[in-house]
Amino acid sequence: MAIGTYIRQQRHKKNMSQTFLADLVGVSQSTISNWESEASHPDCEEIKKIAQKLDVPLEDLLADDTRVLKVIQQNQDHSHTNHQHIHPAGQTPLIEQLLAAKDDLIAQLKAHVSTLEAENARLRPTA
Repeated sequence: MAIGTYIRQQRHKKNMSQTFLADLVGVSQSTISNWESEASHPDCEEIKKIAQKLDVPLEDLLADDTRVLKVIQQNQDHSHTNHQHIHPAGQTPLIEQLLAAKDDLIAQLKAHVSTLEAENARLRPTA
């Protein structure tokens, strides 16, 4: 499933308008519309905000590798537009940075879930 379709699906489940989600994420309503129609794609920071505001696991938003590749391509295009060229010498390629960030976020989420499960077990009344 494309990221735009996933965002729209989750937004509808929460009964949110595009405008409301846009306000939560800090973008315009037209940006949400563009994401949902696949005219553009959210960057990494926006993806984190979307996951938080829609209360969905970040790994679900990043589950489809084609989404990650579209975000990477869009970020590369944007960096070239702003004359922020990525030079291989001395810098990690953008794709490796994003994949490492994705892995780090998934690890953090799993650790957080484990902590919450342990706290829940501790608080659960004993019979």
